[in-house]
Amino acid sequence: MDSSGIRILLVDDHEIFLAGLRLLLKNEPDLNVIGEARNKAEAFQAVRNLPDVILLDLDLGAEMATDFLPDLVMFWRRLLVRVTSRPAMKQKC
Repeated sequence: MDSSGIRILLVDDHEIFLAGLRLLLKNEPDLNVIGEARNKAEAFQAVRNLPDVILLDLDLGAEMATDFLPDLVMFWRRLLVRVTSRPAMKQKC
């Protein structure tokens, strides 16, 4: 992966969402996806690649990003985090 431009880490527990983001960002010359994570443990491993930005899903299934976001930011203080979330789907009876 190219290391120039803005280095982005994607964190989401849905593979199709990760694939869509990866596809959208792939053609942007100044944006480089340097890693992906699906949970807290993978996020802490991937942040060692020193991203500039993390696109972080709020609800990671069994984990909530708000529970570990402060620790993630402490690891790399120059980090910009954008928390994403999908609205809850209403069930029809």
